[in-house]
Amino acid sequence: MSQDFTVTNPGIYTLSWYDNTGQIGGLQGSPYTATVINTGTVQTVTSTNLDGWNATSAWTPRSIQLSLSSATYALEFQSDNYPSGLDTLIDNVSLVQLGIHQAAAQCAFFRIVGPTATTITAFNPNGTMVWSNAQPGETYTIQTVASLPGGTNWVNYVQILAINGVNTNLLVDFTPPSGMALIPAGSFAMGDTLDGERDAAPIVVTVSAFYMDVNLVNYSRWQSIYTNGHK
Repeated sequence: MSQDFTVTNPGIYTLSWYDNTGQIGGLQGSPYTATVINTGTVQTVTSTNLDGWNATSAWTPRSIQLSLSSATYALEFQSDNYPSGLDTLIDNVSLVQLGIHQAAAQCAFFRIVGPTATTITAFNPNGTMVWSNAQPGETYTIQTVASLPGGTNWVNYVQILAINGVNTNLLVDFTPPSGMALIPAGSFAMGDTLDGERDAAPIVVTVSAFYMDVNLVNYSRWQSIYTNGHK
């Protein structure tokens, strides 16, 4: 398996992917090599030996940090023992430059819209925002914009149900798990009155913060999890 990619911004990158064999029992071992080559200079940037086999056939996250200049590269995944061993399955490959998400988050501006005039008193290095003068039990909307002045492009970021007069909420994770993004805790109205059913009456639901993969999960990866009983 080989794929070319081009880097325009030199820097430190994290190359991430998942591996698996999709098989339990029988043959054990699925060694393979992950290699990145500068196609212009034909120099190997990295070559890492790994094994995609494990006893539960679960998908295993992998990541490598690379120092890349502006150039075109070839990413190669090469099986090291085919046909005597198992094929390795590769999924969810991503390349992210370190600092890009952090810089974007640091350049965001936030404000709060709600039934009372609140004050943002702190935005901490861990991504939590402290705000005061909230009315407990009321819902407030956190809005964000990429630049000031202007103020005409504010967009809704998350709705928060105020618990206390002074609240602390996690809005940004500067170091999320590889290949994932933080979905902040928030509230939303669930249900409707369109069909007249009482069990569908709108209610406000609060969801805890969670992480979500930034890339889609394909059917083969889901089937592996389902088959092994992780339902």
